[in-house]
Amino acid sequence: MIKTTDLFRIGLKYKLKEHKLTQKELAIKIGFMPNHISQYLTMAINFSENKRDIIADFFNLTSLEMMNLGEKLHQQGGSVDNIVHVAKFHNPVKKGKVLERKENKLYTILNIISYIAQELINAKCDTTFHKILKIIYFADQDHLVRYENPVTFDKYFAMDHGPVASETYNLLKMIKGEDTWFFKDEFLDFITVKDNHYVYPLIKADLSVLRKTAKACIDNSIKIHKSMRFKELRDKSHDAAYLKTMTEKENNGDIMKMSAIPYHEIAKAGGADEATVEYIKKTFI
Repeated sequence: MIKTTDLFRIGLKYKLKEHKLTQKELAIKIGFMPNHISQYLTMAINFSENKRDIIADFFNLTSLEMMNLGEKLHQQGGSVDNIVHVAKFHNPVKKGKVLERKENKLYTILNIISYIAQELINAKCDTTFHKILKIIYFADQDHLVRYENPVTFDKYFAMDHGPVASETYNLLKMIKGEDTWFFKDEFLDFITVKDNHYVYPLIKADLSVLRKTAKACIDNSIKIHKSMRFKELRDKSHDAAYLKTMTEKENNGDIMKMSAIPYHEIAKAGGADEATVEYIKKTFI
């Protein structure tokens, strides 16, 4: 099973060749120590999520896009030296107005929401905020357990009814008409909200933004949770990761404070083995 950081490394090697950059030149351009890119690519060191974001941004990509590139390259031959001829991989908006590249994570999330909503409608199930957010949570958890990285790369917080993916929830609220601090008209091209919290897709979801493993975990989560009621979903999501975060929040006297749930705790609650939990803990700092 190839790991998240290995996919990122494959994508990075390709980008260095494409841009005719040496490892040292890239390190200096982005403010890293001169030998750090070399050490990272030879697996002598690992980079935090923040450092991977800096590297990806230099190439006008998100970290998720860099990993998607690495996965596609890996599927076409594995060795970067053997696959430098492949075409560039991009995730353009195919319908509606074009979002800035820095917002491609939001583009991915919007397409995930649209896809889930359409699948729920096809199954004659309700499309509430709550159900969609729970389906996404369990898809992220499943992907963490199986592949040591999430589907959405969204940050989870412990709220009254369970873990909530923050950017996903904020997007839904913005489209509903709330929390407009980074609202863009382009968001309205993807989904709409009716009767306060029912989500309806406006376009066919662009599934090219998803890794095959990510789509499989989303589909599995839809299959399992599409017919579950509010209380069933809430109770199931009140897992060990959620309860631990809430307990720590209460013990610290920060009951009103938003508390993040670490990915490794989400994976652990989903049944990940000790090695997987430890790897996720080190990778997603």
